[in-house]
Amino acid sequence: MDTLWVSLVTLVAGALVSGVATFMGTRNKLVLDYDADLRNRRIDAYADLWQRLSPLAKYGRLGAFSKADAEELAESLRVWYFEVGGLFLSTSSRTDYFCLQELVGLVVGGWGWQEESTGALSPAAREYIRISASRLRTSLTRDVATRTQPKVPGKAERIDGSLAGEYQREDDGRRIALRFRPWILGGTRGVRLETRGEAEPTQVKVRSWVRHRQTALVFLTDNSGQSRARFLVLEPGLIVEGPPPGQESPAGPALWRRTPPP
Repeated sequence: MDTLWVSLVTLVAGALVSGVATFMGTRNKLVLDYDADLRNRRIDAYADLWQRLSPLAKYGRLGAFSKADAEELAESLRVWYFEVGGLFLSTSSRTDYFCLQELVGLVVGGWGWQEESTGALSPAAREYIRISASRLRTSLTRDVATRTQPKVPGKAERIDGSLAGEYQREDDGRRIALRFRPWILGGTRGVRLETRGEAEPTQVKVRSWVRHRQTALVFLTDNSGQSRARFLVLEPGLIVEGPPPGQESPAGPALWRRTPPP
């Protein structure tokens, strides 16, 4: 009798283990198949979007970016989102997409123009919109893990520590010092900004730092004492200042240039 019970328990336990193993194997295969199918669909859709962003390229520009170009790009992005690939955007890429779309809308509405009648954006506005497009493209490459060795999911590269240093604003000469906090237990590397020169240290306050976009949301206080939210986007030798999404009547963009060490 004992032998029979042992045999029954062994049979039932073996069936349960086999069933669980089969379920987990099937589930994992379905997940991997889904991820592979999503990646292939994203690559097709993202390649289309990549081409539409060519007017905002850093190198090989096709000429001045006019108001008509901005209107055409806004419509092209809208069509892509609803007819081609908006369904496939990850949360991060979707955020970058709408940041760019909103910025293009500001440009169409007259923001950032140096000479709107001749179609000349200010250098700071041109750089800010270019970087916004670059950040979107970077998000797309992370979604499909095409810019580095294959990773699932794609991961952001570490921040280049050489970006740290002092920067001077072109229009009013204000200066800030950019520093990075050390990595702690593999966490996100933080950023610290301090004012230099005549400004008081309380004139810049970092509210958030998005490492993969190399963008800090800060509150800057101007010479009149008014504080406003601004995005500071890091580029080699340059910080580009512009408005975060959702602001009404945002202030114009500005460039902060890296100053040589003393």
